[in-house]
Amino acid sequence: MVLESTSQITKEWLQQTINQFYPQAQIKNVTLNCGNSRHANNAIINIEYCEDHHSYPTSFFLKICQNCAYFITDSEYDYYKKDYVDLKNAPIPVCYDAQYSESGYHLLLEDLSATHYSNQDIEPTQQHAIELAKELARLHAFYWQEDSPISAVDKYIEKTSQGLPAIFSHTSLSQQDKISIGNIIENCGQKFYERQQYRNGFTKIHGDANPCNVMSPYDKKGKTYIIDRQPFLWSLTHFLGMYDLVYATIPCWETDKRRSFEMTTLQTYHRNLQKFGVQNYSWEQCLDDYRLCIILAFYVPISWGLSEKSMKEMQWLWEKQLRRLLQASRDWS
Repeated sequence: MVLESTSQITKEWLQQTINQFYPQAQIKNVTLNCGNSRHANNAIINIEYCEDHHSYPTSFFLKICQNCAYFITDSEYDYYKKDYVDLKNAPIPVCYDAQYSESGYHLLLEDLSATHYSNQDIEPTQQHAIELAKELARLHAFYWQEDSPISAVDKYIEKTSQGLPAIFSHTSLSQQDKISIGNIIENCGQKFYERQQYRNGFTKIHGDANPCNVMSPYDKKGKTYIIDRQPFLWSLTHFLGMYDLVYATIPCWETDKRRSFEMTTLQTYHRNLQKFGVQNYSWEQCLDDYRLCIILAFYVPISWGLSEKSMKEMQWLWEKQLRRLLQASRDWS
């Protein structure tokens, strides 16, 4: 059964779910702390057991999503329940229960709130960059050389580029900067068509590894997690793995931070791809793909122009992203 509301959470349902992992566990009390996010209803579920047992989890994170017309509806369910279940030490929270239907899905996940913090409002450090690069490499290596439909890039560019006129009409960027952006993204689709003629570098990607979806441990010996894979219908789901790294860093980090960590981040990513089994992906190709993905990343801020309401509300974000990408493009030209 797919939960449609936190009101459907019962002690009996939790007992049955937990016993699949801990057969001897007996629940005494359940308390909920409910909330909402942009695309979901959430709850922290706190559990008290009849007997103390340090191996039993005492809290869970529940996420309930109603399927939306502009999301790939089963992507997040697959992320937690299918795609990486055989990947050792995957940077993904434990999934205790997941149910999916045409109307929506729910996920009962390991609760990270006491052990991890979101990267959303932090100043990134070199260690953050290293751990992010390492865990993205782990995910990417697992599906390395998985084909990306050539039409996917065209579909993505065709859709997101519809936001460009609105973005240009509202931005405070100079006319020269607008011309520069137009020149940078010109013939973008053709460049990626040429790159797709050889598979090495392509993989299943997360697609939205922005700081909100990266959880870092308070304990420096802990593990970094990458959460919340909810792509739009036009989003890229199989592409150059490097795109995830570009997306996660260049639009999201101040330029001086990006420059400071950039080579270490790239070296960590490339080295860990090799560690996780990727072969014949040269350092030179890694840098070429980085340079190429900077171009495609311009469509991230441009896509905010698809909705007038979102564009106006989020101008503080997409304008910073455009400026950072423009500077990165100049650095790598």
